[in-house]
Amino acid sequence: MTNLTFIKKEKTKLDINRQELLNDRELWGSSTKQMIHSYFQQVCKTAKEVEYFFRLGSSINDIDLNEETIQLSAGVNKTGVFVRERNPETRELEIKEAFFEKGCCLVASFGQDGKISFMVSPYESQRHEWSDDYIMLYPPMRPEKVSEKVLRKSVKKFMFYARFTSAWGTRADSLSFSVIMFYWLLLLDIRNQRKLRRKLIEVGYDWSKLVGAGVIGYFVALLTK
Repeated sequence: MTNLTFIKKEKTKLDINRQELLNDRELWGSSTKQMIHSYFQQVCKTAKEVEYFFRLGSSINDIDLNEETIQLSAGVNKTGVFVRERNPETRELEIKEAFFEKGCCLVASFGQDGKISFMVSPYESQRHEWSDDYIMLYPPMRPEKVSEKVLRKSVKKFMFYARFTSAWGTRADSLSFSVIMFYWLLLLDIRNQRKLRRKLIEVGYDWSKLVGAGVIGYFVALLTK
């Protein structure tokens, strides 16, 4: 008789995974979603109280069940850059277009697999864009793993990223510190971590290349190949 005992094993594994997914969806809907949104709202309130330059707002997109997002957004800013053209009749320079920066946000995305991803998008304007649309701060995590500590670290990274990618934000740090911190954020992106690990394997763990001031440059070179 044909041995089909593996079917029972697969059935057991599938039942366990299915129940875990149902549990994760229940936990998300009953508490985790509101916890994240409440934390983001508190961040917005505190930022307003201290007159934080970027206007922050929090919103939930839960039209689609079990694929939902909670977003902490930094508002649209004038960059102070204006496109001017000379009027052919008066020969006077006239402003034709004002440049704005927008799009910076922290998103907590709940996916169909029952896990939450935290992603940060940069500020961009008509003339300034970044090569990456977003940075993934952590590997996707189950709702039970989301804590105030995770949210605090996420918001802290978001606020640094907002400041670094804004036309208004980098003057408070030295250039070298800002660059190091920016690439540190890139290295936090789990996609870049995987890419970096593959590259390190390819070069045979040649740690002699990671000496002194060359560390950041070497990491960046690996990530941008």
